[in-house]
Amino acid sequence: MLTLRSRALAHHAGQVSFPGGGRDGPDESPLDTALREAQEEAGMERRHVRPLGYLGRYDTITGYRMTAVVASLAPEIILTPDHQEVDSVFTVPLAHVTDPDRYRRERVRYSGRCFEIITLEHPSHHIWGATAALLHDFGSRLSFRSSG
Repeated sequence: MLTLRSRALAHHAGQVSFPGGGRDGPDESPLDTALREAQEEAGMERRHVRPLGYLGRYDTITGYRMTAVVASLAPEIILTPDHQEVDSVFTVPLAHVTDPDRYRRERVRYSGRCFEIITLEHPSHHIWGATAALLHDFGSRLSFRSSG
């Protein structure tokens, strides 16, 4: 599940992302943060979420440090995005996430430096940067387990 961030936001407006944000305090775990942010941004009720684990830490070119939480969602979940933060919520088929041919590498300039980023093909949204990199990491882990 991904979100299209509101175009009215000050940072990363109009970009595709996972629900997320900063910890409320030093004692809040990455899981607690992820669940709170998913509820705030997408209306995802905790009772419909089954946490499965974490991906590795990811540091973005814009200076954010991310810890991705992997979870399964109950089929009966109804998402109600907070339109101050999120324009829409959508999904990407797992078959796309695990297909290495759907990913591309591109070079971008940020703050005077060149970086290589990953993009993921999607018919309606431009999925790139940290979001695509985390999906690639997740897809690689699933492909590796299923192939051997």
